[in-house]
Amino acid sequence: MHQETTTPPPSSLLYPPGGLLIWSLVLMELLTFGLALTAFVISGRSEPQVFHAGRQHLQPFFGLTNTVFLLTSGYFMAGAVERFKRGTNARPFIHAAMVGGVLFLVLKSIEYHGKIEAGLTLGHDTFFTYYWLLTVFHMMHVIVGLIIL
Repeated sequence: MHQETTTPPPSSLLYPPGGLLIWSLVLMELLTFGLALTAFVISGRSEPQVFHAGRQHLQPFFGLTNTVFLLTSGYFMAGAVERFKRGTNARPFIHAAMVGGVLFLVLKSIEYHGKIEAGLTLGHDTFFTYYWLLTVFHMMHVIVGLIIL
């Protein structure tokens, strides 16, 4: 029995790799984070004392460790996609990517608990308003990714 294969159409602006939906989501996230980070920088320049004091409450350990978790998770997700394309078992790589996401959420929750205990909540000042909005938005991104996986 002969099985006919079809070649996927070449990518174009109207049909990019991954489809329009994924690229629309990527563009929305880039715009959202870009605008928020631009506003953060502008606000930091207009309130330098507030932003300096806010940075003193951040713990580099949390940021560095969470960066490692997310980069490692991204590495495993890229490996999962590559294995899937080759037709090999991608499941261990997907699970490893999920572990990185869960570790991020656990550590971020510990960090949040410390901030809340110290009274550094959403309305504390401009710095922590941005801190909470940006990090919770990022946390939601990780949660949605875990749900999709």
